Amino acid sequence: MPASQERQWYYVHIEHPRLTSTINAAFLSVLVDAYRDFGQPKNYRVYRTGGNETGFSYFFSPEAATLFTTLVALWGGVGVSEPTNLQNMERIL
Repeated sequence: MPASQERQWYYVHIEHPRLTSTINAAFLSVLVDAYRDFGQPKNYRVYRTGGNETGFSYFFSPEAATLFTTLVALWGGVGVSEPTNLQNMERIL
């Protein structure tokens, strides 16, 4: 992640015909395990929206994007503006 984009939100979308649920479960497991390994730092927010039919979208706060740089890059994360509908999403971390 370029230094100029470190304070940016990041978006990862997980979708695959017939495997969305399984891939999402694996992604979520890796995310939560890594968060625990990092000592469960506060204010590292990650939100999720979507479902098995449409895929799952994860939004990483700037702090979380920095902490999970490798995971975000591995899953093709894209820099985005802060979502305006966070209250309608499930908070994962």
